Amino acid sequence: MARARGLRGEAAGFEAELAWFALRRGDLTTAAERIESALPVLRAAGPAMISSAAGAQHTAAVAALLTGRLDHAEELLRELCALELPIEQSGMLAETFALLAHRRDRPERALALAAAGRNAQDRVEMLADPWWSAHLDTAMGQAETALGPERAKAARAEGAAVPAEELGAYLTAELLNGPQSRPGCRLRPRRSATGNGPSPAWSPRA
Repeated sequence: MARARGLRGEAAGFEAELAWFALRRGDLTTAAERIESALPVLRAAGPAMISSAAGAQHTAAVAALLTGRLDHAEELLRELCALELPIEQSGMLAETFALLAHRRDRPERALALAAAGRNAQDRVEMLADPWWSAHLDTAMGQAETALGPERAKAARAEGAAVPAEELGAYLTAELLNGPQSRPGCRLRPRRSATGNGPSPAWSPRA
């Protein structure tokens, strides 16, 4: 039984990787179908697959963002904030929150979150997926244009000043105190997401 569950989890992990590459190709329908199939299996696979499940959930959040399902994307990202993530994964999570803020016409928060995320990833010398970087740069360029040079510079400076080790707390504060928070929302205690090493959906490469 455990071996069968493990094999299903491995297959679902591969499906999640294919979903990420479908996103990179712009095939949002295929990406959504693959990740919606893989995520429940990874969630049910137990502690050994928790990192892959977190990576798949991030892919699902990105797919939701790119298809305009902002509330669903936020729900998925909120759940990820309840995890104790490695610095590089927290960095990518911050960048995804930046895209959500941009989609919700909050350019200052978008720039601050993007800068905080990049600072964390630079801290661990993580190489970004060129597709992800280009997508993020386009959105942040629009945010900067909306704000003007001085306000954009101040927003980026706020995010860049967040120590990488404190990024998880910064994101939690953003959720609890920012305009994205909803009445009655409470985050669960943070738990480790490092059960089986990095997931490709978290640390994509070209």
